[in-house]
Amino acid sequence: MWSHEIALCFEPVDRPVCFSEDVGHGGMGACFTAQEALQNQWVQHFVIARGEWLLPFVHQLAHGEVVDSERVLALYRDQYGGEPLSFVAKDHQRF
Repeated sequence: MWSHEIALCFEPVDRPVCFSEDVGHGGMGACFTAQEALQNQWVQHFVIARGEWLLPFVHQLAHGEVVDSERVLALYRDQYGGEPLSFVAKDHQRF
C-alpha cells in the first residue's frame, strides 16, 4: 500500500489542505481549498492516512475560521508521541 499524507497550512492561503500518495519520484499530490478537501472523494484518504481527527479543523477552515495551530500540534503529539513533520516557510507566497 502506498503512503498517504495530509498537510494543513495554518496561514491564510487559498488551498490550505494538501493530499499526497506514495513517496519519491512515484509520489503525487495536490493542495485544495478546505471545501474541496471535505468532498466525499477524499474521505478514504483521511481514513488511510489516519487523519480523521483533522476533519474538525478542516471544517473550521471551510467556515473561514482561524485554526489554532498549537492545538493541532498538541493533539498530534498526544496521538503519535512526537513532533509531526512540519516547517515554517519564510517569505511564503500565496498559490
